[in-house]
Amino acid sequence: MTKWLDMRKTIDTVENFWNLSQLKTFSRLANQRSRTNFIGKFSDFLGVKNAEIELKASGSDALTDLLTRRKNNNKTVLAPAFNCGTVKQSIINSGCKVLTYDFSETPGKVDWSAVVKLMEADVSVIIVTHFFGLPTDFSEIIPVCQKKGIAIIEDCAHTLGGKIGNDTVGTIGDASIFSFNYDKPISLCGGGLLVINNPEHFLKIGESSDHDHILTDELNQLKKVRLWYERRKKFIKYERSLPYRFYKKLFGLKAPSNRLNTLSAIQAEIGIWSLEKFSDTMQQRNANAEELIQCYMGPTWYQYPNTSPSFLRAKLGIHPDHVRKNIIRKFRKKGIRADILNWPYTINDSPDQSNEITMDATKNWVDIPVHQNLTEEDIETIKNILAQT
Repeated sequence: MTKWLDMRKTIDTVENFWNLSQLKTFSRLANQRSRTNFIGKFSDFLGVKNAEIELKASGSDALTDLLTRRKNNNKTVLAPAFNCGTVKQSIINSGCKVLTYDFSETPGKVDWSAVVKLMEADVSVIIVTHFFGLPTDFSEIIPVCQKKGIAIIEDCAHTLGGKIGNDTVGTIGDASIFSFNYDKPISLCGGGLLVINNPEHFLKIGESSDHDHILTDELNQLKKVRLWYERRKKFIKYERSLPYRFYKKLFGLKAPSNRLNTLSAIQAEIGIWSLEKFSDTMQQRNANAEELIQCYMGPTWYQYPNTSPSFLRAKLGIHPDHVRKNIIRKFRKKGIRADILNWPYTINDSPDQSNEITMDATKNWVDIPVHQNLTEEDIETIKNILAQT
């Protein structure tokens, strides 16, 4: 290892709550019933009995699948302009076109009356995204969508366990998607899941039989992904440095490609274990987030009334440019991965839509870790850096 590397403790934006040594245990537990058992456990967690649930290779695959199964022939999908590029690609892959909507007043807040005006005759689906563990209350548009025959898909990639009123996100819209990548509420080293609450809008689920992986292949794939994650985490302090870029180019730090065509039996066992632990994890993340948000004097991501969060990360607006860049440098120096990560871009292609609030979110809002592995000392370090804004 080169001398310039300091391998002391680093803190990622989101961290897992299981470790590599547990993979052998999950592998021993894995069997032909694991996937079915995970679906049952997930259904119980959401509190749904009659929903149709299917496991997928990723959250984006789940979205593509849902859009492809849409029963009507309309081809426009309304989605937040502040979004992941894979969402846009999933819409395109399904044969649909993207129409974006902006935030209102502040990042995270949506003016649904303005969104209704965008509901053209060709709109088939509206995607409602629950950002960073904060539920987006979309109850206002449910009757409008029902009248117009527009399906609502909840994007729950960032949010597991959050609530709108007494209802858990992912159970309110006509369908929902979840993701289990390394930086999601529960990490299974990849994989995704779709939920259909209203089968009137979607063709019947046909469970694929092409998922008979050999357990040793599954284990090797998961080891590769987990080892990549552990390796990448060590370099947090140096991600923007020239030596790191050279090292990355020389040795490669790209995530290994997922060779599994759906969520595997071992991943399902990790998922069962993770869901059993998740209530405590969610409580700790929420407590960490509230402590940081209360001490921060700047703008924070909008939290709707009558919602209960399940924080994945905190999203804070830091202005102006020189202050934000200085704060990010201070975080990096301490080995803390805090930056503009989700997302430094907009998926909007139309020159007719300015999406001003979304543009602010892409340029000035920083992702801050609040995960369950933070110590009291870590929290104080983050608070001290934020106090310098």
